[in-house]
Amino acid sequence: MKFAYGAGAVIVLTTVVFFAVHERLEKNSDSIAPASSGMAGKLAGSAAVSQSPDYPTPVQKQSGSAQKSGERVTTLPLEELLARNHLSDAFKERIRRNVAAIQRGEPVAEPGSVPGLDKRIDALKSHFKSLDDVVKTGLTRPPSDVSKTSLAQGALIGAHVDGTHLPAGWTGLGRVFRDPVLGPVILTEADLNADNRAQSLMPTEAINIQIRGNPGELAMLSDPRSGLSMTKLTWVDKGAGVSYEMLAQGIDEATKQALGRIAESIEP
Repeated sequence: MKFAYGAGAVIVLTTVVFFAVHERLEKNSDSIAPASSGMAGKLAGSAAVSQSPDYPTPVQKQSGSAQKSGERVTTLPLEELLARNHLSDAFKERIRRNVAAIQRGEPVAEPGSVPGLDKRIDALKSHFKSLDDVVKTGLTRPPSDVSKTSLAQGALIGAHVDGTHLPAGWTGLGRVFRDPVLGPVILTEADLNADNRAQSLMPTEAINIQIRGNPGELAMLSDPRSGLSMTKLTWVDKGAGVSYEMLAQGIDEATKQALGRIAESIEP
């Protein structure tokens, strides 16, 4: 999920933050950009978001941070991350609970906050274009190569621009595939190098997978109200400066393994 703060930083957040803000995003849907995938959407700096104490504010680089000059990834202990952001106590506790579930290898349970992929895909359909047409629209970097993954063996349902629009083009790309094994898979990528305000925040406690030598977060998400569940894999390729997010329905071991194989085979 990406937050835009006008002239401020663009922050790419991990799963543990998404569920704490999802319900409010649904209530403030006018602030979500039309091209947004929802799960990895752009908030256009609306007052409802930027002024709320429950929403993260841009993290400034400070001594002791794991971020190095020129890098767009900040990995640091959860409590340090929380201390650097203006968050309510209730919001912080939700994040702690979600991180603890990820550490234990348990599903992150958020009643009413896990929409089915079909619902997300239906919401995106009006924005779908062919990949060639999206590239012609203008992206800040070429699409990552998925030709060596199982996604290429299936079908591309649609593509859309995502992220922030800069003079050089859109910083993000969303694609929806029908994988021969997993079924619908949503893949979103963001060019962190295109905007010098952008960075990715990742609690060290939530890092539970390595993708091509890069830190990642594999989370199982469940909704006890609807019975829906999905697996979300988030990682950042430090060398390329690209953040990725993949979503697939289900939380079984086969789904997690399949997403990991796809991620390892994606070429930035």
